[in-house]
Parts: sequence; structure tokens; C-alpha cells
Amino acid sequence: RLDATKHEDTAKVHDIQGMPTIKMFHDGLVFEYEGQRDFDSIVEFTRRASGPAVLPITRPAELKAAQTGRTVFFVLVTKEDRHKALRDTYARIARTNRLKAYFYHTDSTEVMKFADVKEAPTLFVWKDGKKFIYSSSNTSKEALEKWILSERFALCPDLDGFGFYEYVSVDRPMVIAAVEKIRTTAENSIVMQLYQVADSGKFKDQFYFASVHELPLIRRLLLKFFNTPYLMVWDFDSKVYYPYPASDHSTATPEEISEFLQTVLDGKASAYGGNGFFRHMYRIFWLVGEQISDVYQTEPVTVSLLLIGLFLTFALCVCVTFSGSDPETVNRRLAEAKEKKRRLRMSPAQYYLEEKRYHEEEEARRRKVAKGDDGENEEQDKKKESKKDS
Repeated sequence: RLDATKHEDTAKVHDIQGMPTIKMFHDGLVFEYEGQRDFDSIVEFTRRASGPAVLPITRPAELKAAQTGRTVFFVLVTKEDRHKALRDTYARIARTNRLKAYFYHTDSTEVMKFADVKEAPTLFVWKDGKKFIYSSSNTSKEALEKWILSERFALCPDLDGFGFYEYVSVDRPMVIAAVEKIRTTAENSIVMQLYQVADSGKFKDQFYFASVHELPLIRRLLLKFFNTPYLMVWDFDSKVYYPYPASDHSTATPEEISEFLQTVLDGKASAYGGNGFFRHMYRIFWLVGEQISDVYQTEPVTVSLLLIGLFLTFALCVCVTFSGSDPETVNRRLAEAKEKKRRLRMSPAQYYLEEKRYHEEEEARRRKVAKGDDGENEEQDKKKESKKDS
């Protein structure tokens, strides 16, 4: 256990970006945990990170157990004492990706017959009760790893936030059915229709398929509110989404979904979102508003007082900005504006006499200031002059 606030240098060396962070050091590799914060998930993480990267299968019963207990796993079939280079490449890939997929190896003839593998070497992935064989002749590490990472997902899984972010670095868009965690009948229907499209294999190399019940996450992606079920295609690279065009998504059939996906591939579907400057700014405002809404649900009084204070501060700043100064200055400017308006209505002769009077008054005022008379004794001087006259 490391207190990153006290040992900042050590945390920086191990690239600790946030807390809590769980890392495991094993076999010269560093594994960072990115799953759910529960006991079973963390134990599974440590078991997979510390265990063997490739598990052997020697009997058909072991393969059958893997088919029953695993949704997705990879199997390399070779002949005994042959294909050493391919086995080594496969082991290196499994060593660095052991947390992303399950890897098995067999050289048993009985297992080959049970798996219906005709020849060796053969690499296949088992997912959702089906076998998909690696068909390329390129057995380089880069080619094999790319295929494994693209095929490590189930046909149409039900994802939460952690599961969804495993797809961030993928090379193809995702067809998403946004549903509630506890599905309604309509939501179950659209998920089944989507699974049928995924299971058909028609768009296997063009799209990933999934249902996502983390609705706040989908709203942050789209920057909008929507009713469930909501069917769309999401592009991870461009942050563009293509909504299913019908108003009621729950009635979509596999044929209609397939037609919709074909229009996306042909570039004919309506696209929204993106990663431009204005979209980025809108995303910032949306996230700020979402944070305020979340805090308001827990502390409504505090947030209300804060918003009122911000509004009053803003109103005060606007008033000061437009007034430019104190109330005395405002009154003087209003008087000058009225005087200017009055002079514009004068004839040339009246304007000349008014200007002459104005300059005489200004000259008299300057003389008084020069003599040190601040104008406060002006009324007393008038009384003295009236006494002299009397």
C-alpha cells in the first residue's frame, strides 16, 4: 500500500494518475486494474495476472469446461514438437494481453476431433457458442495480436461503464442499444433483434454490437436526453453518432436494422456530433451543467444559494460595467445628454447666445477656484452685497 500524497516521487515513477489505483507487478510486467471495485473482480484480476498466460488443454472434457465457463477464449492447435515459432509468438501475445482474453493451447488429437479442427496449426476463437478461425496466412506477432484484440469481444454483450471503455481503442464503430439496467419488454425485444443481426455475421468485420445500460454515459457521449430503448451507431474516432431513423426504436426488426447499418456504411445515414471546436465547447457546458445537477440532488440548499449568489454577482458586474462609475457620474452624464439634446433644437442665434453664456459661467467658476473660493460661501457673499445695497 502506497500513500501517493506522501510519496509523490514514487507515484510519479509508477505513473499514478488518480486514486485509488491498483497495480500488480508480475513476471517483469505491470498490470493496472480497471474493473469494478468489488472483492470478486479484484481477486479475478490478481488470479489472471499472476497465473499462466496460456493454459493447456489435454482432454476434450477440459475444452468442454472452457466452452461452458467462458464466453470468449482463444485456442491454438498445433502438433506435438512442431510449430515452435508460432507457439512462442502466441505465448508472447498472451503474456501481455492475459487480462483482456483467455488463452489456451492444445496438441491433442482427441481435442482436435472434438473441436472439429481439420488441420494444425489452427488458431480459433470461441465466442457465444460459435467457432471463428483465423484464416490469414500471416503469422507475425503484429497480425495475430491485431486479430486477437479485435475478436476478444462477445457478439452482443450487455455493458456497463467499465465494459464500454474497453472498446475505446477499437478500429470499428459500435452499434448500441441503450437500455435501462432492469429492462422493459420493449428493451428486451430490441436487444434480441440486435443480437440476431450480430449473430448473422453480415456485419462482423464492420461493427461491434452491444447493449449498454449505463445511460448517463451514453447521454454524455451524445450530449442529449433520449427515451429508451435508443438504437444508434457510435464512432469512437470521430465522436459522430448515427441514430436509428424511426421514431419508435423498440419496433425495429433485424431486416430494418440491417438496412440502417448498410446506409451508415454507404454514407447515407444522418450523422450528428463530432469533435469540432463548437461541439467541444458545448460538451464542456453540458458536463458542467451535469455536475451541478448531480450536486443539486444531494445538496439542493447549498447549490441554490450558490446559484443565487452567482446571479447577483453577475447582475452587479453588469450594472457597474454599463454605468461606468458611481451614481454622481451617472447623473452628470444624464444631465449632459439632456443639455446636448436641448441645444440641438435651438436656432443658430439662440445657440450662439447659449454658448456665450456657458463660457462666461465657466470663466467665472475658474476665477473663483483660482482665488481659493470653493463656492461654499457664495450665499453669504450675496447677503453682504444686499446689505450694502440697502
